Amino acid sequence: MKNPSLPQFKSIPTMILLCFVLALGCRSRAPENPEISDVNWQTYSNKNLNISLSYPDIYTVDENLDAHGTLFRYGGHPVISLRFTDEHQGKKHGLWFGNQPEKSIELAGKQALKYVYNHYDAIFYMRTISYVVDYRDKYLGLEFRTDNEELDEIQQRILNSLKF
Repeated sequence: MKNPSLPQFKSIPTMILLCFVLALGCRSRAPENPEISDVNWQTYSNKNLNISLSYPDIYTVDENLDAHGTLFRYGGHPVISLRFTDEHQGKKHGLWFGNQPEKSIELAGKQALKYVYNHYDAIFYMRTISYVVDYRDKYLGLEFRTDNEELDEIQQRILNSLKF
C-alpha cells in the first residue's frame, strides 16, 4: 500500500539529486548593491540599545526580528541583520556562535570580532560577514549577507557609521 503523504520518485537519479541538495543546502544569492553615488542615506536608531547607523533609503527595515534584532531588506532580500542576543538564542538562530573569528577589529570604539560563515535557514544558506561586540552582557552583531569575502563600499559605509 502506498503512503499518499510521501513523494513517489520515478527514478533513482531524481532521488539522488534530492538527497544531494538536502545534504549540502541551497545557496541564496545576495542582490547586488547599486553604485554608492546613486544612494541616498537614512539613519536607523534603536533607543533601547542606544545605537545608530546609516543605511541606503532603498532598504526596508523590519524591527524586532524574532524580538532579537532588526533586518534590513533590499528588493525583498535580507541584506543586513542587526542582532542583540545571548549565546543560547544565537546558536538557536544559526548565528556566528560555533564559528572561529577571522580577526579582531575596532568597531565604533569597541573591540569586535569578524566572522565569515554560512548562515542557514532550513536547507537554504547565505554567506555572511558578521562583526560582533560584547554589549550589555550580551552580543551585538552587525551582519552582512553577501556573496563576497569582503564588504563592498555600501556595506563598509554602513559598518563605519555604527555608533554607540
